[in-house]
Amino acid sequence: MDSGRLTIAIEAVSWFQANYGSHPLVDRVCCYMLCAALCPRLHTVVLSERPYSDSLVPQLGGAIAYHPSVERGVPPTVAVLAQDLSRCCGVEYDLACDQLMRCNTLVAEGFVALNVDPLGIDSQKSVRVQGEAFVCKCKMIDLLRACIGASSSDRVSLVCLGSSASAVGSAVHSSLSGRQGGQGAGVVAGFCPAVACAVG
Repeated sequence: MDSGRLTIAIEAVSWFQANYGSHPLVDRVCCYMLCAALCPRLHTVVLSERPYSDSLVPQLGGAIAYHPSVERGVPPTVAVLAQDLSRCCGVEYDLACDQLMRCNTLVAEGFVALNVDPLGIDSQKSVRVQGEAFVCKCKMIDLLRACIGASSSDRVSLVCLGSSASAVGSAVHSSLSGRQGGQGAGVVAGFCPAVACAVG
C-alpha cells in the first residue's frame, strides 16, 4: 500500500467533512475514496450522487462510475449478490434484492461496501451490528470473502470506525502493522454506519 495515497485520502476526507459537514452521503463518498487509495485492484466506484469535485478522484487512483439512482432499478452488481444470497442462504431473490438495495450495497472488483441499517434488516439473514463488531449470519462472511477475493490464508476483519479522519488513519495503520509473515491481512475502513472491506 502506498502511504502517500493514504495521506491524500485522509486529507480528502477532511476536506469533504469541512466543506459538507456530517451527512450520510458524504460519509459514503469518503469511505469509497479511502478504499480506492487502499485497494490497488479497485478501479471503479459506484455512487448514486456526486456533490463533490471530480478533480480529486484521479489523485486517489480510482475511477468513478456514476449510477443515476438506486431507486430506478437494481444495479447489476446487486442482482449478482442477491443471486448468491438466494442460492447460498436460502433467501428469496426478491427479498435479497430489497435488503441489498436498502443497504446501498456496492460491489466492485476486490471491494464490498455495505451501508448497514441494523433495524431494517433481518439479522438472521444478513448483517447485524453489535457495538463495534459485525455478526454475520447464513454464510454472509463467506460471500464477503468471495467478493473481495480473499483466500483461506487471508484474515478478514470487520471494524466499525468513527467519522474522524484521524481515527481512520490510526485504525488502518494498526491493521497493517498486525501482519505476520506471509499471511494476508484483511483491512476494513469505513465511516459509521458505512463499512468497506478490502484485502490489504
